[in-house]
Amino acid sequence: MWENGKESEAFPIFLKYKDGNDADALAYLGRSYMNGKGVEKNTSLAYEYFSKAAAQGQPYGLNGVGVCYRNGYGVKQDLQKAEKYFLQAAQVNCPLAEFNLGILYQGIVKAEEGTPTLPDIGNGKKAMEHFRASYDAGNLKPQCAEHIGLIMLNGETPWEAIRWLQEAADGNQIASIMELASIYENGRLGEINHNYAIDYAEKLGKLMKDFDWIYGDICYRTGIEYLFRKQRREAMLFLQMAADAGHGDAQYQLALNHPDDRVCSKYAVMAARNGNRLLFVRAGTYLAQQKQFDEAMKFYLEAVKDGNLQAMCEIAIMHRVGEGVPVDYEKAMEWYAKAAAQYYPRALRELGVKYQIKHSEDPKKEFYKDIPPNLSKAYAFMAMAVFMGGDDSALEYLPTLPFFHELQRIVPADSDMELAKGLISICFGKEEADLDSGIKLLEASVSHGNVDAMNMLGHLFFIDGPRRNLQKSAEYFKKAAAKGNDYASEQLCGFFFAPILGEKEFSEYLVAQADKGYEVALYNLADSYMKQGDLQKALELHLKNAKKGNDHSITQLYLLSASSKSQLLNDAELGKLLDQAVKRHDSVAEYMEAGLMEHNLRESATLFMRSILDGAALPGAWHELGELYLQGKGVRRDPEFAVELFENAIRAGYWEACITLGDIMSKGEYGIPKDIEHAKELFKIGAEHGVEDCKERLDKIQTK
Repeated sequence: MWENGKESEAFPIFLKYKDGNDADALAYLGRSYMNGKGVEKNTSLAYEYFSKAAAQGQPYGLNGVGVCYRNGYGVKQDLQKAEKYFLQAAQVNCPLAEFNLGILYQGIVKAEEGTPTLPDIGNGKKAMEHFRASYDAGNLKPQCAEHIGLIMLNGETPWEAIRWLQEAADGNQIASIMELASIYENGRLGEINHNYAIDYAEKLGKLMKDFDWIYGDICYRTGIEYLFRKQRREAMLFLQMAADAGHGDAQYQLALNHPDDRVCSKYAVMAARNGNRLLFVRAGTYLAQQKQFDEAMKFYLEAVKDGNLQAMCEIAIMHRVGEGVPVDYEKAMEWYAKAAAQYYPRALRELGVKYQIKHSEDPKKEFYKDIPPNLSKAYAFMAMAVFMGGDDSALEYLPTLPFFHELQRIVPADSDMELAKGLISICFGKEEADLDSGIKLLEASVSHGNVDAMNMLGHLFFIDGPRRNLQKSAEYFKKAAAKGNDYASEQLCGFFFAPILGEKEFSEYLVAQADKGYEVALYNLADSYMKQGDLQKALELHLKNAKKGNDHSITQLYLLSASSKSQLLNDAELGKLLDQAVKRHDSVAEYMEAGLMEHNLRESATLFMRSILDGAALPGAWHELGELYLQGKGVRRDPEFAVELFENAIRAGYWEACITLGDIMSKGEYGIPKDIEHAKELFKIGAEHGVEDCKERLDKIQTK
C-alpha cells in the first residue's frame, strides 16, 4: 500500500507497530517520517524508528540510519558512521545503500565543520562501483546512470559518459539533460549538434519551468551565429524560437532584422516590455498605430528620459491630434520646441509649419512691406531642417512656401530671413558662389545676434569638406555659447575643439556642462584628469557617468579599475555595469566581456559575433573569433571560415593576424593548402606595419 502511493492509508497501520518488534513496519515508519509521506516530516522520529529497525538488521533500517548520519537528520552528522551503516545495509542486499555509498564517496555531500569525515570522499572510481552495483540490482537506474555518466565525464573516459547520460535523460534526470544540452551545443565531446542541444533544452524546460531559459539561450546563440554567417532564414527561425521563449535579446534582434515589418514591430513591443530601452520608440509607434495610446505614451516618456528626440516628436503628435490625451496644440509645440533646441530636423520642420500657419492666419499679412515675421520664422525653421538633413518632407515643403521663387530679389528684413536665405543658397545652390553668398548671409544674421545662425555656421565649418575649418567652427559655437545656448556649449565639449580652445578654456566648458550632467562632457573631463595623472578623479567622473548609463564610461571605468587596482568599485559592481552596457549592445563592452568568458567559449564566440554585428571598430574581434573557428572551440570547427575572419581582421588593420594566417599558409595546416607566396605577402604586410614576428618569418622564408 505504501509502495503504491497510498502512504496516508498505510501510515496508521504501521503506527500500530511502533512499540513492537516488526522491523519492516518500523523501517516504513522511519521512511514515512523521513520523507513526510502520510505524516508531517519529523527527522528525529525518523532516526528513532530507523534505529529500532536497524537493531534487528533490517536492510532499509540500516540504510535509513546511514542517511540520518550522512545528512545530520535527528542526530549529529557523522560521515564515518554513515559509511558503517550503509556498508552493513549493502551486505544484507539493500541496493539503495549501494546508491547512497556512491553519493557518499562521490563527495557531493556537504559536511559541517568538525564533522568526522572519510579518506575515500571524492574517490570517483569507488563511487562508480557502488552506483554500478545499485544499477545492476535495478535500483534507481536513471539516477545511477546519471551519477556514472557525470563521474565519467570528469574522468579519464569522458566519451563513454554520453550513453549513461542519455539513459538518465530518458529517465528525466535534470542534471543529465542539462549536461547533454551543453555538450551538444559546445561540442565538448565531439561534433557540435545544435538540434540535439535544443531538443534537450526544450525537454528540460518542460520538466522544470525554472530552467526554460536554457532553451531560449541555446536557440538565441544558434540564431546569432546564423545571423553572423549571413544565413538569415535559419537565423530568423532560431531567433524566433528564442524570442517566443521570452529571450529579450532575441526579440531585439528580430525587431531589427526580420524582413517583415509587422513581425519586427511585434518583437519590438515584446523587447520593450522586457525593458529594452533601445526599442521604446519603435514599440510606442506600433502601439499607437494599434490605438494602445496609454502604453505608447509610457514608452515615449521613458525614451525622453534618455534624451530621445524622436520620442519628443511622437508625444507632440499625440497632443496635436488627441491620441490618448486631449487635443492640446500648444503642448504639442512645446514638445517640438524641446527637440528643435537640439536641431532635430523633424521638429524644426514642424515649427516651420506652425509659423507658416500663423502667417496664413495673420489678417495683416497683405500689408507688410517685406516678408512678414511669421513667414520669416517659417522659412528659418524649414531651411534649418533641410540643412541639418534627413528630413525629406522639409525638402519638399520648403519650396512651397510663399515667395520662394522670388527670394533671390528680396532683401531680408530680419535675421531669420537672412538665416533662411543663406541656408537655401547653400542647400539649393549649384555653384561655389552660392556657397559663398550663403555664408555671407549667415554671417549677416550672426551680426544681428541670431543664435541659430551661429550654430548653423558652427556646423558648416565643422563638416568634412573643402570648407572645414575647426577654428571658425569653434568661433561661431563660442558666440552662441556666450548667449547662454547649451547646445553650442555641448558641441564645444568635443575633443576636436581642445587644441583650438586651449586647455584652460576647454576645461571650463567641460566643467560647466559636466555639472549639468552632459555625458560627453563628463567623459571628456574624466579623460582630461586621466591625462593630468589624477586617476582617482577620472574614476569618480567615469563612475558618475556610468551610473547615468554612459557605456563609454563603463568600459573605460572597467579598464582603468583593472589596471589601477582601484577600490572605488568591487569586481561584482564593475561586472554588473559591464553587463548593463552589453545589454544595451555597446560593441566595446561586448568585446570586453567576450574576453572574460574563458570558462564559456560558446558565450564568448557569441559576444564576439555581436560585437562585430553591432559595428565594433575593434578588428581584434575578427581575429579572436577566427581562432575559435580554427580550433573548434565554442563553435563548429571551420578552418576555411577562420581564414576569412583572419583576412577581415587584416583588412580592418589588425596586423598581428598576418602572423596567424601567414603561419597557416606557410605550413599548410588545418587542411588549408600550403601557399608560400601568399604567406610571404602576408608576412610582408605585417612587417611593413611594424609586426616584428612577421619580419623574422619573412627573413626565414626568403633565406630558404
